[in-house]
Amino acid sequence: MNNRFMPIDKLSDIPKKKYTGYLWKSNSPTPDVLNASTYDFSNIEENPFIIEGYLYSESENFSISIKQIDGQYFISKIDLAEIDLKNPPKDEITPHCYLSDPAIFKKNNDFKYIKFIEFWEEKEDNLCENMKVLKPAWIAFLGFCKEVPNAK
Repeated sequence: MNNRFMPIDKLSDIPKKKYTGYLWKSNSPTPDVLNASTYDFSNIEENPFIIEGYLYSESENFSISIKQIDGQYFISKIDLAEIDLKNPPKDEITPHCYLSDPAIFKKNNDFKYIKFIEFWEEKEDNLCENMKVLKPAWIAFLGFCKEVPNAK
């Protein structure tokens, strides 16, 4: 399942789809919040740049992560097809839900929480007598929600 992680070279290579997520630019105190909408990455120049972005395409079932570090973009696409996101395999995937940044929540009251899933893979570890241990492989953004999933 680790082969789902695919690097993307540049912003213009991000698939043109409808996304839910956010893009935080260097010149803005608040992020641009997307709600099943498209975004034109061809308009992004050297400045202002995207500091961080997380996008989820529900229709295509993939997640995009954008980070800008020391003038270089690190962009990845994670294919989530064939994963039952409503009932993920507990031995490989851990769901995470965190409070959104208040700036995101102010723009959309349904976006109180931000959702991720984390995939773990077995790898031999020389610090554990070369036994296989679970190590984090990737984390994927799944959008927002109004309430913590499965909270009772």
